[in-house]
Amino acid sequence: MHTVGSLTADPAQGLTHQRLNFLSARNVINMCSSDGVPTCILMSTTRAPWLNRGYVHAKRDAEEYVGRVGVSALIVRAPLVYRRGAPRSLFWRLISGLRHVPILGWLLRLNRIAPMPVDVLARAVARAALNPRRVAKPILYAPDLRRMNTRDERRGRGPEISVENVPPPFDALDDVPIGFTPRQS
Repeated sequence: MHTVGSLTADPAQGLTHQRLNFLSARNVINMCSSDGVPTCILMSTTRAPWLNRGYVHAKRDAEEYVGRVGVSALIVRAPLVYRRGAPRSLFWRLISGLRHVPILGWLLRLNRIAPMPVDVLARAVARAALNPRRVAKPILYAPDLRRMNTRDERRGRGPEISVENVPPPFDALDDVPIGFTPRQS
C-alpha cells in the first residue's frame, strides 16, 4: 500500500508535487513489480476545486504508471479527510452537508469530493487490502469507501478499535523483504 505524498510542495527544497507524489509511487510500484506483490493499493486523490492542480496531476501520473507497468492495482481516489470531533471550518461542514442535497450534490459531484472521516476511509481501505478480489472496481471513490462501512460505522457509532485487537509486531521486521506476506496462524 502506497500512502506517501503531500499536498504541499516546496520547490526551493526540491520537493515538487511530481517528486513527492509521483516518484515515490513509481518507486513502490517498481518494487511491487520486481517482488511479485499480487496487488498494489495506491492512495490517490479525487479532483476538487480546492486541490492544487500539480498535486492532482502527479497523482494521476502515478495511476497511469501503475497501469503501464502491469502491476495489479487498486486505486483509492480519496477526498480530504478529517478526525471526528475535531473543529472544522464552516466551508467544510457546508460541503459535507450539501452532498446530501439530491440534485445539487449529484450535479457538483459533492459525494466524491466532500471530506470524509478518516476512520471511514481507513476501515474501507483495510477491508479492501485484506480481500482485494472482492472489490468490484479498480478505482474506488468516496461513495464506494462509505459503502464499505456499515451505517453505524459511517455515523461514528461502530465498534471501538482498541490496541488489544491489534496483532503483535513481527520480531525481525527490518529483515522482512518488500512484498512479504506473513503466514496466517
